[in-house]
Amino acid sequence: GKSFDRSPDMSRVYLRRKPFMQGGMRLVYGMVLERGVGNGSGQISAPEHMMCAKRLFQDLGRDSSFRAHAAFCKSTAVAHFYARTFRAITRIQLGFLDCHLYSPVGTGEDGYHFCGEKWLKGHFVKLNSNAGFVNEADYSEHSTIAQAKWHQAAMAS
Repeated sequence: GKSFDRSPDMSRVYLRRKPFMQGGMRLVYGMVLERGVGNGSGQISAPEHMMCAKRLFQDLGRDSSFRAHAAFCKSTAVAHFYARTFRAITRIQLGFLDCHLYSPVGTGEDGYHFCGEKWLKGHFVKLNSNAGFVNEADYSEHSTIAQAKWHQAAMAS
């Protein structure tokens, strides 16, 4: 949580054209890293290379889009730090996915950036939001843990 690793890596990614989900601030797309693409059959040979790409709704200029997405990646790195201290104090297993910033460089791809993280299978429930939403009806025990974690992070910042 004290440093942010910024190392360039040239990788080809395949991003779906249409989002499959949207949140309050971002659209979510399917994405595959090049090394996960099959032998031309269209099948993905390595499921661990399947990812979610998250792109902001607003059409930001190239510089502000980079800064906005970099801020999201940095906040995820800070969340990793607080999750580690939270686990040490409570013994509750809580973690975050690594977040990566992508900046397409192909023809016609100027002016946008997006974040990517590992694709997780399963059903997910939103426990809280940045706008103050708290899900106390569903999964109340998990919700209580999530609120304690966010309270810890807020008190430290």
